[in-house]
Amino acid sequence: MELYAEAYQQLASISAVLGGLAFAAAAALLNAGARTSDASALDWPAKLTTGTAVASAVLYVIAAMTWSFMTADLFRAAADGQSFPPGVALMNFVASLEMIAGSVLLFVSIGASGWIASRRIGIATSGVALGGGIGLMILIFWFGDL
Repeated sequence: MELYAEAYQQLASISAVLGGLAFAAAAALLNAGARTSDASALDWPAKLTTGTAVASAVLYVIAAMTWSFMTADLFRAAADGQSFPPGVALMNFVASLEMIAGSVLLFVSIGASGWIASRRIGIATSGVALGGGIGLMILIFWFGDL
């Protein structure tokens, strides 16, 4: 049971770091748009990048908090000599979906970010994001319990 708790703790840390990264990217774009009174300062790629980065950050933070609470439940159950808490497996599935959705949105944000600069860079960042998304799916199916 403690092995699961340590794994959930690591997943929580990874989610928290990625959530901070996603929010920092969104904050940088929002800061650039806030420096002007022009309502159209952020074009559609910037808005898409910002929106998906913020949504990604929120999902990552929720996943991190979920795994942190699960870790506490597992350590508490182990200390009390109880068996594996029944709701933990379901919550792991939910937190995993949150992390996967956050990752997909982060890749969309990365793909859209290049379009802010130019069409050529947009095509490149979209390709990199698509490759990253495919790599993520391969990892999920390889290591996931699906």
